[in-house]
Amino acid sequence: MSTKKLLIDWTPVTMQIIESGDGKKCIARGEFGRTGVPTANKRYYPRPVVESNVKRLSEKIGRRQVLGELDHPADGRTQLSRVSHVITGLSIDENGVVVGEAEAIPTSRGKDLEALMKAGIQIGVSSRGYGSTVTNKDGIDEVQEDYKLVTYDFVAEPANITSYPEIVFEEKEDEIGMPVTKENQAPVSKEELSELVLRVVAEERDKIRDEEKAKLQSDPDVALARSIVDQIKHLVQPVALPEDTQRIVKAKDSEILKLTTQLSEQKLKIDGLEEKIGEVAELARTMGYRYYLERLLSNDPNADLIRKLVGDPASCEKKEEVAERVESVRADLAHQEKEQAVEERRRTREAQIATEDRKALANKTAKVEEALQKAVELNKVLAIRLYTEERLTSHPQAGKMRALIESTRPTDTREVDAIIEQHTVAPKRDSEQLATIRARVRAANKGGQGPTPMDEEAPAPAGKRSMDEDYNGLGVSLAELRKSAGLSS
Repeated sequence: MSTKKLLIDWTPVTMQIIESGDGKKCIARGEFGRTGVPTANKRYYPRPVVESNVKRLSEKIGRRQVLGELDHPADGRTQLSRVSHVITGLSIDENGVVVGEAEAIPTSRGKDLEALMKAGIQIGVSSRGYGSTVTNKDGIDEVQEDYKLVTYDFVAEPANITSYPEIVFEEKEDEIGMPVTKENQAPVSKEELSELVLRVVAEERDKIRDEEKAKLQSDPDVALARSIVDQIKHLVQPVALPEDTQRIVKAKDSEILKLTTQLSEQKLKIDGLEEKIGEVAELARTMGYRYYLERLLSNDPNADLIRKLVGDPASCEKKEEVAERVESVRADLAHQEKEQAVEERRRTREAQIATEDRKALANKTAKVEEALQKAVELNKVLAIRLYTEERLTSHPQAGKMRALIESTRPTDTREVDAIIEQHTVAPKRDSEQLATIRARVRAANKGGQGPTPMDEEAPAPAGKRSMDEDYNGLGVSLAELRKSAGLSS
């Protein structure tokens, strides 16, 4: 949210004198400012904003109610006791140049302004108004629509170096001074105090010089000597010889030299006093600016840092410059604090994301390790089963041995070998084999009904099991089991 503040932007003016009518008036005409381009104070005045203010002031200008001062007032308010001129014209041309006209009025400040103009001093014109600004990405303060132009003042150093209005001197009418009463006097600012001190110094210097000169002239001895010399000169003039005249002239010159020496000594005393007064005035200005800075920084938590960044306020030309430095530093600190807050939030968010990622990775790793452990155990079981099948491929009691081994759940191949060796029955004699064959034949002759003695124990034919078929309902083939166990196919 923007805040309204006092905005001043100055422009140099060019002056010339022209004659008009029976009397003379001191008038300044020319460029008072520009729209659409940044000023030296890095402010940008949009043309529509300035146009609306020019239109708003046109009626007051016609009634000669827009008054200005010589130098900006410290409080931003126009005081009749400080008025130096009146704005008599204001417009904007096609190039966005604000063309103005101001007439110096015969007040004390107005006479000072007229004297500066007549002396050919280059002065500037500076706008004074109130409004808010918004800083763009280029660091330029753009003046907003709530801006209210008050007037234009004449100053020493304007902000826009392209605009020095021409000065026109028309014949003056009656010189009517504007009376200053206690009621309309404004409080004295630091700038006015400094100016007043210098003015008093100059007045006191002239006063002391005149007083010393008067003292010498009123000295009885000096006056008597001069009177006697004049009388003698008058009396002896008719009969005086040339050498007498020369002697009298030399005596007179000696007196004059003596008086000149005394005057020089007094001048040295005055110069010394003036130097001391100047030092006191400079010290007063410095202390005043530092006190003003401390007032601006009162109750500010960043006072020490701002004081360090602002530097010595005595280096500023005006009190407003001190305030501008403080506001600029505060704006920079606020911007830095905002950036630091954004950076802190970003780092906090990144830390949260990193923590969440670490937790997710830890969970995923645990699941992978668990799955890997199960896969290792399964692979071990499959390897034992595959080894068992290879051992039972031609075993006469493969089914019985397989069931026994699965119920025992061996943990390695040595346990499988031990179980097979422990429960393997010795082969039958040839007579018993023949009896078994005969029984099968008889059963076949009877239609194949009823089980033969070895049906349950009959081993699977060697080499008949396919390597690609599902092994015992496990969902994988024998070839895949062998491959998973690291055995050759």
